[in-house]
Amino acid sequence: MTTERCDAKSESRARRPQYQFHPFEIAFSGHSGSGKTTLITKLVEKLSSTYSIGYVKHDAHKFQMDHEGKDTHKVWSSGAAKVFISDSQHTVLISSGTEGYFHQNMQFVSCDFVILEGYKNIPIDKILVLDEEEKILEELPKNALERVVACVGQQNISSHPVLQVPYFHRDDVSSILSFIEERFADRIRKIPLFGLVLTGGYSTRMETDKGKLVYHGKPQAEVCYDLLSGLCEKVYISTRRGQYEKEFLQGFPKLYDRFSEFGPLGGVLTAMVTYPNASWYVLACDMPHINRETLQVLVQNRDPLKMATTYLSAEDGLPEPLCAIYEPKARVPLLERLGFGFECPRKFLINSPCKGVPLQDREALKNVNDRESYEQVIK
Repeated sequence: MTTERCDAKSESRARRPQYQFHPFEIAFSGHSGSGKTTLITKLVEKLSSTYSIGYVKHDAHKFQMDHEGKDTHKVWSSGAAKVFISDSQHTVLISSGTEGYFHQNMQFVSCDFVILEGYKNIPIDKILVLDEEEKILEELPKNALERVVACVGQQNISSHPVLQVPYFHRDDVSSILSFIEERFADRIRKIPLFGLVLTGGYSTRMETDKGKLVYHGKPQAEVCYDLLSGLCEKVYISTRRGQYEKEFLQGFPKLYDRFSEFGPLGGVLTAMVTYPNASWYVLACDMPHINRETLQVLVQNRDPLKMATTYLSAEDGLPEPLCAIYEPKARVPLLERLGFGFECPRKFLINSPCKGVPLQDREALKNVNDRESYEQVIK
């Protein structure tokens, strides 16, 4: 196999989700009757006031969600492969067979994090809920045992003597909760924040490249790059191939559109596909009043558990998609929407769980798209 093919395969693997259901997930594993469900219920009661929690039960036994005599049960019994029912507050889908991995992932992407019950043999982070005999330790395969991050049981000790991981009494719900939150917080701290300056538009109304326009002594694309550089680990210029092949922006790191003719969404997706494990601070180059203070406020109010953090317009309350921080888990839903023919990033933000930040400086995000507006700004 050539080096190029090896690199391509490694890059492809890096883009695949490294989790079972959700990037922030943890399993509670143990024998039946060990108290897993009771503990999970107590944790969800406390967590649900702050977070959107998903719950997955791994049950090898037969189960039934519908009731005989109901319309859905009648149609299901008649041979329907899928039955869907919803009201203003609930949605239920009953399906035959097992759902594929990709569909599983999409079911929980809107949650802040997911708690799994069971999955003892799967190599994912797990907390073991132990009975007195601790027989489960003898049953776990090595790759699953290595992912045990804590134990819960009836003893009053701080560390499991065999696994050398934190040990919590089953009634110490607050400590278990703090342990989970800190693990997720530590994972969040390791997610790099990259910056992306969007310059790839055709600027038909302006009749000249908006990235080259000068408002503050140098091209606006450079101004945006410098502003983001103080807040992000790396910054890239998003552009069309062939757009800046000569003297302009030479030496600046660039990401060439891999999703052509899809507007700003194409640039955002190019960045997210190229570096899928990074969060992206996206900034359009047509906002001449943007300033470091405005950008800093969004970083300070960022919620990495949501799809994105974005400013809300002071006029209509709508989210601003071109001055926003997109989190890694937004990549797949954005690709899904593009596949359905939706190219507007604002509609994605409107219909997704995002952190909205009120905009204090109304001028900061005003864009300039035509010559008349440009002339007024530079007066």
